[in-house]
Amino acid sequence: MGFVDFVIPLHKNNCIFRTVIEGIVTHYSPNTIYVITLESEIPALEKDSAHWILKSSCIKYIPEETFFVSNYGLHKTDIQLLYNSAEENAEHTREFGWWFQQLLKLGAARQIGSLSTPYIVWDSDLICIDPWELDADEQNGYSFAILQESAKNAWNCDQYAAAISDLTGLTVAEPEVGTFVPHHFVMHISIVNAMLDHIVHHCFSEHMVTSVSATDPPTPSSEWIAHIMRLSHTRYRFSEYKCLATFMQHYYPDDLRYHAYDQFGARGLRYRDSTNILSDIMEECVIVNGGFLYQDFVECFVPIHMHRRPSYIQIEHLQR
Repeated sequence: MGFVDFVIPLHKNNCIFRTVIEGIVTHYSPNTIYVITLESEIPALEKDSAHWILKSSCIKYIPEETFFVSNYGLHKTDIQLLYNSAEENAEHTREFGWWFQQLLKLGAARQIGSLSTPYIVWDSDLICIDPWELDADEQNGYSFAILQESAKNAWNCDQYAAAISDLTGLTVAEPEVGTFVPHHFVMHISIVNAMLDHIVHHCFSEHMVTSVSATDPPTPSSEWIAHIMRLSHTRYRFSEYKCLATFMQHYYPDDLRYHAYDQFGARGLRYRDSTNILSDIMEECVIVNGGFLYQDFVECFVPIHMHRRPSYIQIEHLQR
């Protein structure tokens, strides 16, 4: 599979990020892994990852603060001015960074000039243990895996659906079992670009214009960024994955390919609280060059602490 690139937004480096990266390299051998993160994080990451087991893959670090400067002339601080958290239900509000990382995943299609198509977006806390095939044969194309059985609650589902309807005018899509929030995705550059253009045209037609006037024709510009950020004023949830899956189901159904939930998702483990699982990992593994070696994680931690070998382990809310 080595010619396909991965894109990973990273909030802050932490002890499992090495494990995530080495797992990707072990099972998928990407050509390049683009890590988009804070500029302040990059020196330490470059120093540590020089000692990681990357085989023939390479990592390129991109500062998130200036990610949208080329093409759009937007700094992260400019985009943050478009954020305005909905205040009516403050306990459900997601911070600006949660919205921004979704822009990074979609924006990679236009901002990383050497990016492969398709490219694989991968969440920075998703450790692959028993791999699912991303690149099938030429006839079947590329497939992601449905990893999550359901949204956290019905309220989240309603928010996702309403946000996608606001943005695209489309009825939200769902797989037969599970949800189209798989924490990774196969993104075809032409399809991502088509969706971003669709967002601009739909929002223009619905008079949801931002910096353009109502008499100006819509263009495939940074307006898509403004329209997504505008959702934060009225909606509490949005998913770039679910939005793209919905768009593909309507306009590119032959390219929306995925492994059913019962194939890999049902055997996965997701930890929303990292405290206990991190303590267990540290009983069996040591931090070397900034993180746990993938081989130690799989051979020492998993057999002892798991009653069966999972397809993946996802550990959320790790800061360091």
